[in-house]
Amino acid sequence: MFNLPQTLRADLHNIEARIEEAIRQDERHKVLTQLASEREAGARAFLDAVFADRKGETPSLNLGASAAKKLRQRRGFHASSKLGKLYRCLAYRSYAVTKNTLCRESGMSTQSVYQGIATLREKGYKIETVFGKGSKARYKLAS
Repeated sequence: MFNLPQTLRADLHNIEARIEEAIRQDERHKVLTQLASEREAGARAFLDAVFADRKGETPSLNLGASAAKKLRQRRGFHASSKLGKLYRCLAYRSYAVTKNTLCRESGMSTQSVYQGIATLREKGYKIETVFGKGSKARYKLAS
């Protein structure tokens, strides 16, 4: 075929490899930029939806609104609410606690604690009532 010098062949292969690498690098950069922009848009939408209801606004994007709504539906309450405090009081302990402890730590009245326990049970949380020594009932989140 052609009688090309060995150094010229090596240079052509080297140039070809460098061109292919540059093309691949450009394609990688395009894909990574697109993924980053999509991820950032999703994160912004989620944060807008989460913080919109605190300001009394309506969420602007349906994607973020549905994500925030799903989070609240999964939990069933806001973390900073009294029901959230009641849940945390039960969840952070491996032992059963009395209603007095629940009242003190959640800031609820006795009747509200009973209603809160009933609400948590309705939402699917398994709360056990434990009767030990004496007549006081103790409550524990089942694991």
